Amino acid sequence: MKCIIQSLRMRVHKWSLELIKERIRKCYVFVLLIHFFTACTINNSEYTYSITNPKKGWLYYTDNPILFSVNVKTNNIEWSSSLDGTIGKGNQISCTLSEGKHTISATMNNSIIFVNDIQVLNRFNSNDVFVYKINRCEQNIYLQEGTYQPVIFSLKGSSKGTDFFTNKERTIIKKAKKGNQKEITKDFSISKNVSNLNLIKTKKKSRNIFNEEEKEREFFVLNTNNQLEKPHRILSKLISSGKNYMLWAPVDIELDFVAINQLINNFEQIIYPRTKEIFGEWADIDLDGKISILLSPSLNDEKKAIGYFNPVDLFERNIDMNSDSYNPYSNEMDIVYLAVPSSDERGSFGINSVSATLAHELTHCITFNQKTYLHILDGDEEREQEELFLDEGLSHLSENLCGFGISGGNILFLLEFLNNTSLISFCKEDAYGNEDTTGRRGAMLLFLSWLYDQSEDGRAFLGKILKSENYGWECIGEAFGKNTDDLFKEFIKDILYSYKINKKNQYPTDEITGEPVLFFCNMGDFLYNGKDINIGFPKINDSNNNNILPYSFFFTKEMMCSKNNTVQITSNDINDSFYLATTFIN
Repeated sequence: MKCIIQSLRMRVHKWSLELIKERIRKCYVFVLLIHFFTACTINNSEYTYSITNPKKGWLYYTDNPILFSVNVKTNNIEWSSSLDGTIGKGNQISCTLSEGKHTISATMNNSIIFVNDIQVLNRFNSNDVFVYKINRCEQNIYLQEGTYQPVIFSLKGSSKGTDFFTNKERTIIKKAKKGNQKEITKDFSISKNVSNLNLIKTKKKSRNIFNEEEKEREFFVLNTNNQLEKPHRILSKLISSGKNYMLWAPVDIELDFVAINQLINNFEQIIYPRTKEIFGEWADIDLDGKISILLSPSLNDEKKAIGYFNPVDLFERNIDMNSDSYNPYSNEMDIVYLAVPSSDERGSFGINSVSATLAHELTHCITFNQKTYLHILDGDEEREQEELFLDEGLSHLSENLCGFGISGGNILFLLEFLNNTSLISFCKEDAYGNEDTTGRRGAMLLFLSWLYDQSEDGRAFLGKILKSENYGWECIGEAFGKNTDDLFKEFIKDILYSYKINKKNQYPTDEITGEPVLFFCNMGDFLYNGKDINIGFPKINDSNNNNILPYSFFFTKEMMCSKNNTVQITSNDINDSFYLATTFIN
């Protein structure tokens, strides 16, 4: 019985082996057939040559190198194109091809071993702007023959020691100039940690009114030369009061009432209704619907700022130095501070400049209320202030929207940016480690103007920024309805295309003042304080060894490229990536 069982097992085993061998033979033949028809193989006595690239049916482009390769190491493979002629020699090469349908031939020992047709497209439309991502310390870009205007820009990435070469010649040859940006003369930003300060919970009359009948009171005013010093204590009187404002001035100074009346008129007719409609309301901690405006000659004397808003004024005064809520110099009211205006329209303290600053500081006051104070009232004690770059950008745009973009001095902020774009980040530190500069304010004014113009409803867009739970860069895109990085790319491409066609940008003007409401590149000539100012395109940066800042851009000089020209981009260090945008000039 055991012998019978063992015999059966041997037969079954033999049949199984034969069945397996037969199936393997069939599969092997099938695989060879598939390989032959899909990979275009050629057999000889030593090798089976298989062409791995280029692949039939794929699309290729004139500005991207195409890989040509076979599956064995040999230098006897010669490549050629029916349009471009000899391509190169070797088992693996890379090169660009001209536009059209190419018949690619690979030969060895004068015998054609492979023929394939590929389509190469030209995506260089003379009206387009092309963007290339740079994420390696040495990277080549292939351009067609012609002249190009390049722009370097970045998002969150950055780069150090970056140079550009065409045909082994530097496109950037001069040393970058060193030096800080111009000092701010509009206002200075006050970022305070208000999370520990006490709210003013009940309606109260103005603090320290010395004479109720004459309406005099003392104010704390920051020493703008040194904020660490104790503030000035200024006894002031109420010189004018309206439905939405109270105007205060020191008791012992002479005032230019022509300028004062013009300031009041600008507030009532322009500044208050427009800022309220666009941005909303201030905190109104006195519950009287009025904003206090204090004219302080200390600002004129110290020449550091034309005005300011201090958020600590909205919180309870506390002189206990041991308290977490120590806040000894709060004026406990909705208030902005201005230099004393002059009826002379020229200079930093002329009536138009001070009126623009009133719009600027009132917008700060409203922004703090909408983005921070209302959230604190709702119990979010850790709520922060809006990021500085956006807070200032909104206030500068508000000056324009109130009709004081030129006469108020914003034109100088824009000019500073356009002359120094490579040194300035839109939302990060500049090349010297500074955060709040004339250049960055001008940059954000330009970007917000473009966003306002591109949005379906500019005023609604700005209102959504103030209603957003987010801060800074992210909330711009949230309010617009599109990722902010994508918007920034479109902004750069739009500037580059305008440069290409030398477009003189048309701008809307204010119905009362006639001044530009929005700022763009290449707006033309303007008169400011008796001087001609030309707003053109960003100044060409012809420096070498460039450090590319996050969220920045700059124009380099034009690149002249021969046929199949290689633009080599080298960097000492790249953090994430940056971009080269370019467009065909001629």
